[in-house]
Amino acid sequence: MQSVLKETIITQLMLLPALSDKYLAQESSYVVDAAQWLKNTEVKLAPLRSPLVSTLSSLRGLIEACDDGYQDPSVQSHSRSKRKGKRAFVAATLSKAEQQLNEELQRIEQHFSEANDKLAQLLALGFAKQPLPIPETLTTHYLDSIWQTLGEHTDTQTMFLYLQARYSATDRRYLLQQLLHNMLAQQ
Repeated sequence: MQSVLKETIITQLMLLPALSDKYLAQESSYVVDAAQWLKNTEVKLAPLRSPLVSTLSSLRGLIEACDDGYQDPSVQSHSRSKRKGKRAFVAATLSKAEQQLNEELQRIEQHFSEANDKLAQLLALGFAKQPLPIPETLTTHYLDSIWQTLGEHTDTQTMFLYLQARYSATDRRYLLQQLLHNMLAQQ
């Protein structure tokens, strides 16, 4: 399920430029929209059991605390007004959230790096003696049939079992799809 987490994080990060534009345009909805983005990101990550949910919730809580009079000391001394101070604090808070999400993406990429190498080796061994079937599109059924084919070869069985035990079916399909897309593009 790391692949789902990765894609969810990327989707949420793609929404940040629009928020930055609101800050630069000094739109009055910026603070509310930023807090809503944090809340929406929490909601999307919660079913994936990501520990980032609590981090994002805490950051959102700090934004809400501004309404109760909280002022970040680093922003308070540099701000001309409370409203601008709050906006600056929210921008800094979103930057922290973005950093945390990007660190999680890097962790997922490192997690997938080993699997990607092993899966590429598995594909090379599995289809060294027979041609790779070329589909119209890379469907789940096609990916599953390729995966099953890889498990049938005696040369690939050990690696197949290792990857099957180590990675969820969703993550294997995700990585397999990327590799097959590369392979099929060259044929």
